[in-house]
Amino acid sequence: MPVLVFLLLGLCWIWQVDNTAISLWINGRHSIAGDVFWRAMTWMGDGITMSILIFLLLFIRFRTAFLAAAALLVSSLAAQWLKHFFAHDRPSLVLSGMDLHLVPGVQLYAHFSFPSGHTTAAFCIYGVLAVLSGRPVLQWLFFLIAALVGISRIYLLQHFMEDVLFGALLGTMTAYLLTGILLHQKWMWTSLWDQNLLSLIRKK
Repeated sequence: MPVLVFLLLGLCWIWQVDNTAISLWINGRHSIAGDVFWRAMTWMGDGITMSILIFLLLFIRFRTAFLAAAALLVSSLAAQWLKHFFAHDRPSLVLSGMDLHLVPGVQLYAHFSFPSGHTTAAFCIYGVLAVLSGRPVLQWLFFLIAALVGISRIYLLQHFMEDVLFGALLGTMTAYLLTGILLHQKWMWTSLWDQNLLSLIRKK
């Protein structure tokens, strides 16, 4: 439900204005604290962060780590294929010449904007964790992190709103569909998947 609301609000915003105006408005609400916050949030959808998170999940349960890794792999491949298929230019190129706030230390890219890879990864990984947790508080927390990752991509001039919305949709659909399919497989419920790295180390 929160993802659906996020998508609908974003689409309504695009319908009333346009991608460039949204990017300029969000980027225009900059501050020193905002630069620090949004740079930190964008790292929550970075590939390195995702890899570290999946590694840490190995210490919780193999099943959780495997589902997160499988969903991330599928969604990332799909996002990269779409990026090269559409080959949309990024805000830094489209909005060049305008009064933009460039966040120090952020490397801007010019091409392959649609969809947002960070947003796709965030909604995918945190979507898997939301499904597996089954706890509303955690589910809202995971959604909030993913949504903030998406907004950070616009603030940092890396993506347009449409890139973020489609990334959110792609990541969420991959998380729910792949998790739903794999959790119905009998081999996913053998005792091995309930173990973690610590339990294997202790056995040795």
